[in-house]
Amino acid sequence: MITYYDAKLLNKLNGMSPIGLFFNYIEIGGGRLEDVQMKRIVDDHEGRIQTLEAQRIEQEKINNEIRNQLTMTENTVLKESGKQQELSQRLLDHVLQNDLSSRVSDRKRKAYTQQQIWKMVGLLLGSGGLIFLLIEKIFLS
Repeated sequence: MITYYDAKLLNKLNGMSPIGLFFNYIEIGGGRLEDVQMKRIVDDHEGRIQTLEAQRIEQEKINNEIRNQLTMTENTVLKESGKQQELSQRLLDHVLQNDLSSRVSDRKRKAYTQQQIWKMVGLLLGSGGLIFLLIEKIFLS
C-alpha cells in the first residue's frame, strides 16, 4: 500500500498529485507504483522513438532532395563549362588563324617589295649601262 509520504515523494519526482498516483495505481489493477512509472516511461520512450523515426525519415527526404539538387547543379556546371571551353577554343583558333594569315601576308608583302626593289635596281643598272654605251658611242665615234 502507498502511504501519503511515498505519494508526496513521487509527486516531486513525477509531477502528479497524490490522488492521481493513487488512481493510476488502481487503474493498472493494483500493481506496484514502480510498474506504473515504468509503464509511463516505456510509453514515453515509444513516443520519443516514433518521433525520432519520423524526423529521421523527413531528414532522409530532405537529404535526397539536396542530393538531387546538387547533382542537377553539377550537371549544369559541367555542361556550361563544356560550352565555355568550346567558345575559348573557337576564340583561340580564330586568333591563331588571323595571326597565321597575317604572317603569311607579311611574308608575301616583303617578298613582293624585295622583288620590286631588285627590278628597279636591275633597270637602273641595265639602263645606266645602256646610257653609258650610248654616250660612249656618241662621243667617241
